[in-house]
Amino acid sequence: NKETDMNPTRFAVLDTETTGLLKDPEARVIEIGVARFEDGVCVRRFQSLVRPDVLTDAGAEVAWRVSHIARADIEAAPLPEDVWSAMGDLLDDVPVVAWNLPFDQQMVQRSFFCEARIETMIQRRLLPPSWMECAMRRFSTAYAAHGNRWPNGEAKWFRLSDAATLMGLEWTGDAHRADADAEMTGRLYAGMLAGSLTPRQATPMRHAESE
Repeated sequence: NKETDMNPTRFAVLDTETTGLLKDPEARVIEIGVARFEDGVCVRRFQSLVRPDVLTDAGAEVAWRVSHIARADIEAAPLPEDVWSAMGDLLDDVPVVAWNLPFDQQMVQRSFFCEARIETMIQRRLLPPSWMECAMRRFSTAYAAHGNRWPNGEAKWFRLSDAATLMGLEWTGDAHRADADAEMTGRLYAGMLAGSLTPRQATPMRHAESE
């Protein structure tokens, strides 16, 4: 049975923790998590801290405040190319989903496949993900009736934590850590593909536009 691009039976989810937002040119990935799913079940999971090429005081503060990752642990982490190599074949031959795909895609490019590192990545035959879909966009569209809207009527984006709460899913790990976020995203995405998610709340819930 041939899989369609938007409805795979096998996929991987990639999530990052970072030192800031895309608007900060010095923001980098400091943790990466991957969860691989087959037939709706998480079969493998990977997590690693990442030593960025730039780590400002402000970035270290963000890492601690948001993800409780200490500066000393970041500075002792493996280099990006070593982390990507350690991931092995988790991302091979499968489409890759992220909760906030535009954010993670650009952060992975900036931190792992930037101009300064691309030669090393090519020499080691380390390839970027085969990005497929933004799970946040699909979820926010599918369950817009359970969320808030902008004045123009467009649905606001669900945060991952709010999506999990809406569906009554419990975390396997700590929210705002990359591997736990990757697995939760995958559970929600697999549920959307299977049509098996049941919202627990009938009224709109408060949530932010992205995560």
